[in-house]
Amino acid sequence: MKIPWTERILWIIGFCFLFFIINVVFPEPHHPTDKDYAQAIVGEASNQSVGTMICVAHALRNRGNLRGVNGYNAPHIKNESKLTWRKAEIAWELSGKEKEDPVHGASNFGTFDDLEDVGVNTEDTIAQCGDFYFY
Repeated sequence: MKIPWTERILWIIGFCFLFFIINVVFPEPHHPTDKDYAQAIVGEASNQSVGTMICVAHALRNRGNLRGVNGYNAPHIKNESKLTWRKAEIAWELSGKEKEDPVHGASNFGTFDDLEDVGVNTEDTIAQCGDFYFY
């Protein structure tokens, strides 16, 4: 049985529409770049030492993504100095080269006030660097 050309065109249009919808509704996940991680470090720890930035970088590496990292979109990052950005880039780079993890596998972190907001006690944390507790 031969399918009429109009029906073939409708099938092709339907397939293209379905393909378009699937790609819009379910886009390929964004894989953060080194710059994205440096941006998150600046947003989270711009007022901290390089050592604390390295701890934050380790926690981000342990997490493996930037979901839930509020600092990534922090408004103040656009006003931070080139030095702060460079420190964050160095922290990210060093966190990938160090053999020991100073946060002992922790993938979450926050200040004392942040811990209260999420219901974590300081006794439940794994490490502390600067103003941050890691859990």
